[in-house]
Amino acid sequence: MLRQKILVFEHLLGIFFLLQIIFPTFFTCNITLISFATLIMAKYFLEGLRVTIFLIVFIQTMLLCTSSIYIRLPLAFLMHLAIKYFPVYKYPEPLGKYKVGYKRIIIPNVTSIGVYYPTTQQTEDVHYAPDHTAWRRMAIFVRFIAELFGKPQIPVFLFKIALHFLEHQHLGVNRNAKIAKQGTSKFPSVVFSHGLSANIHIYSLHMKEWASHGFIAFSVDHDEQIRLDATKIKKYEDYVHLRSFHLEDRRNTIKKALDFICNPSKIEEFFQDSQVALDYDNIFMSGHSLGGGTAAEIALEDPRITGGLVLLDPWLDSCDVKSINNPINKPVLSIRSGEYEKMESTRACSVKHSKANSKDGLGLAGYFEELSHNSFSDLPLLMPRELVLFKLMKGMNKLEEQAKYQTVLSRSFLEMALLHNRNPKGGKSLNVKTLTLKRFRDNLKELNVRDLFLIDE
Repeated sequence: MLRQKILVFEHLLGIFFLLQIIFPTFFTCNITLISFATLIMAKYFLEGLRVTIFLIVFIQTMLLCTSSIYIRLPLAFLMHLAIKYFPVYKYPEPLGKYKVGYKRIIIPNVTSIGVYYPTTQQTEDVHYAPDHTAWRRMAIFVRFIAELFGKPQIPVFLFKIALHFLEHQHLGVNRNAKIAKQGTSKFPSVVFSHGLSANIHIYSLHMKEWASHGFIAFSVDHDEQIRLDATKIKKYEDYVHLRSFHLEDRRNTIKKALDFICNPSKIEEFFQDSQVALDYDNIFMSGHSLGGGTAAEIALEDPRITGGLVLLDPWLDSCDVKSINNPINKPVLSIRSGEYEKMESTRACSVKHSKANSKDGLGLAGYFEELSHNSFSDLPLLMPRELVLFKLMKGMNKLEEQAKYQTVLSRSFLEMALLHNRNPKGGKSLNVKTLTLKRFRDNLKELNVRDLFLIDE
């Protein structure tokens, strides 16, 4: 059952407002202001700020300005409504037998990589925001879109306030835990490319699910020029053309990451374990949105991607035509959201890519009508109401189900693709599409979750 996180200082502020009403003679103006400032500062340092801070300041101001119980009581009640109206949810636990370890790879002047891997140890957790400027990427992107469509631009400092609390959330992993023992078998891995304006932690639901089932997930950071010259964009094709230049930089970043990942001595040194060995015959590529386009191009051109491809709402419009029309001859999963299903060009590119990779049951493609583009990330659990208010998500119903049926599908595919790839009799004896759907549906029945995946035929 999806549970709301308790943000302690928001609840303390709610109680503080009630106390001002119950003991009005004690809470003089000076005592009130000192107490309020103390609580706000404690919230800032321990929980971070959220959009609710504006409502909190408004309520306190009104409580100072009026002594009427008929105004003060509704104001205190409004605070408690706000806590429920703007929830932050706890992550659903990964379903695999392993806990999830986490470490960072730093490749100087190139990228950083968040590494999620199976472990049996429990250590300290990791803060959600990988650095203190992660929020700035989202701010730049939203402001660019506003500029592009001639809409009023939200001041940057408001993004800092709205997203500041992410720096104080935790990822639900175990920092620097010792990697689990695999015996004589080697670790399959997934290299992940995030979407535009995202970061290496924002898809942790997928990373943790894969890691809990024995995969090592390498989430590669792309620090890129998000804002484009809006004066050069007169039509959608102009935007597509300008974004296509990002793909070359992204491909180079992924290839540098693969140079590290595909070096056994570096992997042993990184995990500080000479027994750790990757299965270099089963390195998968994955990505979301523009990261999906990155993944599609890398999977076609880089022979080190030996396992297959997982695409989450891929934006393939800016990809080279070869990447869309040429098969990679490996297992491919492509999942779309209901939002992308309605975008003619984006859907057409994704369907073309899926058809090119559907031979011999190697490909599985379809969409979830209920999902929005942002549903593939962690954000619906961290700031669901904000996404709905800004029309970045359809609604807040069944968030846990939405998280489970996409992570279960991607993980089921990886397991069946791995089974296919390791089958000594050759690929044709195992139909990845059929096996994935069976595993997926069996898992959903066990979890009592609806099957809403609409398959491309």
